[in-house]
Amino acid sequence: MLKIPLPFLGIKGIRMFAKKIVEWPSFARDIEHLSHEVMKINILLEDQGTGGAGFRFMYASFLQQGSVILCKPEWNELSKEMMEIGDGWREISLFASRIGKNRELGPDRLKELGNMLIGRAEVEERFFRRLKDSLN
Repeated sequence: MLKIPLPFLGIKGIRMFAKKIVEWPSFARDIEHLSHEVMKINILLEDQGTGGAGFRFMYASFLQQGSVILCKPEWNELSKEMMEIGDGWREISLFASRIGKNRELGPDRLKELGNMLIGRAEVEERFFRRLKDSLN
């Protein structure tokens, strides 16, 4: 997540996505199209795709089990933090779904969504730095 060399993956990718989302209205045919695309965020975070809460919860479980097997009690704390990160992704998913469904897709709402994504990127960056430090 930290050192992926492509700008559209990992932490960099989350930040790029957050910045680009405010431009989506200029690419949409109409409000229905924009609504559909924003609601896809929910689908990609919760049902399909490789991001969002579900995979964070799985990773939290992995860390919890790894903390016992590898005698790394700090990983148990990181596991709890990853669960909270997953909850944050669920909030983003719910927010995107709600504004898409209600057609609340003005610049302020899209900026709010982008800011939520930036917040997730910052939290995840701190998390993965601490995880990396725990390996030393």
